[in-house]
Amino acid sequence: MKINVIGFEFLQRYSPENENEEEEIEKLAKDDRNQNATQNKNQKFLGVLKKEIKEKMQIFPSNVAISLYEKFRSRQVNMRSKFSGEL
Repeated sequence: MKINVIGFEFLQRYSPENENEEEEIEKLAKDDRNQNATQNKNQKFLGVLKKEIKEKMQIFPSNVAISLYEKFRSRQVNMRSKFSGEL
């Protein structure tokens, strides 16, 4: 089982691309002045969870998640009519 978490309007300082995962987890333990108290509590909770189950959990800030979604979303294809009569 793998858990993917997307933080909307918080976790902006967290960077999943950073090679030093411990450093990123440490960032989650600190309050961010740009977030409210609930967002900081959620961030700390996710940091503790990530520390406990490292390989089974991935955290994405919303801007990273949206860019990933745009790369992999399916594109709508318009139907085209097929002519089967004589020309």
